Amino acid sequence: MAKALQQRRIGLGTLVLAGFVLGICCGLFFGEMSAVLNPVGRAYVRLLQMAIIPYIMVSLIAGLGRLTPQQAARIALWGGVVLFLILAIGMVLVLLVPLAYPEWEAATYFSSSLVSSSAAIDFVSLYISANPFESLANTVVPAIVLFSILMGVAVMKSERKASLLDLLASLDDALINITRFVVKLAPIGIFAIAANAAGTLDVSAFDKLQVYVWTYLLLWALIYFLFLPGLLVALTPIRYGELFNVFHISFITAFVTGSVLVVLPMLIEGIGKVLQDHGIADEETEAAVDVLIPTTFNFPSVAMLLVLSFVLFSGWYAGTPLPFDQYPLFASVGLFVAFGGSNIALPFLLDLFRFPADMFELFLVANVITNFFFMALSAMNLVVLTLLAIFLIKGKVTIRPVTVALLLGMLVVGAPALLKASAATMDRLISFEYQGYDDFVSRGLITRKVEVRSIDYRDELPATDSQASRLERIQSTGWLRVGYSPDSLPWAFRNSQGKVVGYDMELLHRFARELDVGIEALRIESSQVAHALASGQIDIYASGLMLDASRVREFSFSRPYEEVTLGLLVEDHMREMFESNRQLESEGKTGRLAVLNSPSLLRALEVFSPGRELVSVDTPRPFLRGELPDVDALVMSAEAASAWTLIYPQFTSVIPGPGSVTIPIVFALPHSDPDFKTVVDTWIQTSQALGIMEKSYQHWILGREAVERQPRWSVIRDVLHWVD
Repeated sequence: MAKALQQRRIGLGTLVLAGFVLGICCGLFFGEMSAVLNPVGRAYVRLLQMAIIPYIMVSLIAGLGRLTPQQAARIALWGGVVLFLILAIGMVLVLLVPLAYPEWEAATYFSSSLVSSSAAIDFVSLYISANPFESLANTVVPAIVLFSILMGVAVMKSERKASLLDLLASLDDALINITRFVVKLAPIGIFAIAANAAGTLDVSAFDKLQVYVWTYLLLWALIYFLFLPGLLVALTPIRYGELFNVFHISFITAFVTGSVLVVLPMLIEGIGKVLQDHGIADEETEAAVDVLIPTTFNFPSVAMLLVLSFVLFSGWYAGTPLPFDQYPLFASVGLFVAFGGSNIALPFLLDLFRFPADMFELFLVANVITNFFFMALSAMNLVVLTLLAIFLIKGKVTIRPVTVALLLGMLVVGAPALLKASAATMDRLISFEYQGYDDFVSRGLITRKVEVRSIDYRDELPATDSQASRLERIQSTGWLRVGYSPDSLPWAFRNSQGKVVGYDMELLHRFARELDVGIEALRIESSQVAHALASGQIDIYASGLMLDASRVREFSFSRPYEEVTLGLLVEDHMREMFESNRQLESEGKTGRLAVLNSPSLLRALEVFSPGRELVSVDTPRPFLRGELPDVDALVMSAEAASAWTLIYPQFTSVIPGPGSVTIPIVFALPHSDPDFKTVVDTWIQTSQALGIMEKSYQHWILGREAVERQPRWSVIRDVLHWVD
């Protein structure tokens, strides 16, 4: 009978693998047309999920209810010991991850995460529900588990629990039977899921993420094939091949369906078989399995720790690696927030260490691939933790010194060496060249352009028609005269093609197009703005001008169209010195500060750095070239500082915390024409409502590309040309 069951299991495993391989082939052949199979895959996953939440409740309540308090204490003790051991190994490996990153130059655009805070994690709502039925309806698994544990403990102490336990045992068998029936459909469901994924997955977004993906897969292989099975082999009589022979269908199902939840009954059934084969299956071990699997499912796993390595990757990607002295904070806080899952933990940690929040979007792209491996590793984690804890509970531990020594050697020497070798390999095989500079200086406008021509600044006032309004002159001549200052990145500057571009120029191209005129661009120094506006040489000045009441006599201001954040431009190695307002207030810790010639910036500095010696400059270039001795940082808007780091990647943008100072930016307009100011203000207001400013902000400040999605590559379209 046992042999027949084993043959049946091997036969189903073969069909599952065949379905997976055929599904990938189908997706590659038909491409996006494979999306028609998506409902089939979703239906299979939902069938698997159907009985899972009831199963968790029933197994936990019944498992705990059958135990004595002494047995429950042993399960909690040894389960906790094994969980700590696995998490400790996982965290050590995660902290070694930076060894795998090549030493490449890096810089990023501005990120809104530098000035915003992530939502706090509500652990009370996550784990304690006033209404268990609400938690069941919304699949709040931690709250369901806690409620079930409390119910199980209550049943454990009940004197009339026999009839209830019999009922729960019958329900448990029924739910297992549902899962067994659905698992028979695995070849069909997995074929549909694999075909849809292979046919619709957009791989073009992985160019910048391949370092993370390859490093993730390397660590995943070490943990999945070596450390977790190795722990089991080193401390129990279980053989390496036995583990994969019993659980390979469960691991494959978790991999393909992208869910561990759906394979929990399969894992419990497999664990029961292993315990029976080793002669330690009894009522206590059965109860321990029913308790450990649903409970530890909600604890952070080694798979979740591997996901947290993306935070370390984010620092490397942004050119500001996490300092070594921050590793203890990362490890402790990471373990704590991992209870909330990756969607909560990663944004929280990115915000905590002030890495760009936009990195989370890159994680979601990479997660399309890594999530499959995450689920398989999570399933392996549950199996190893449960089996090892039960063997400890039963006192059946068998220590193999050679295997233990091998694992320690791999952890201390082998894993770091492999990661360093991976860094060297990626440095050689991946064709990397820092693209931040080229990407920024070659960036063009995303709006439909108007004709642009350059004009020259003149000191003498030209003859003008004093009776004509500025708007009438613009429409009669067909030109809107725009002034901008040199080195005013990212607001207005000449790109590598010699075109005047930038955030402000993006807006003014739209404004000029609505007026049906072209643009005459005049490059002027900031000291010439008032004269140029008064003389009529320009109609509007656009260079990210910060609103400042002291200049109201020189020219008029439009309504604010954006806000910038007070920040610092510093060398990478000095970043930590300026991350806190307290550090900035202490003159002894840093040298002098340079500040762009802006009264608004000078006034803002008085708020948190009174009395500090300041050096006024008209452009960031002297500081960036090292021409200002004893100057450690340049005070400017963080948005502009981020743009300059793309040109000079050895520098970084810092916003001292906690809190931030924001300053509105405006266009400068002539005093003499309030009607023109009304037109500009009205245009700004309507453009903000229509999202025009937002699109320009995303392109020039956040660095996002507006790329039209291309059809997914497929054999039927791109090789055989049977369809368009």
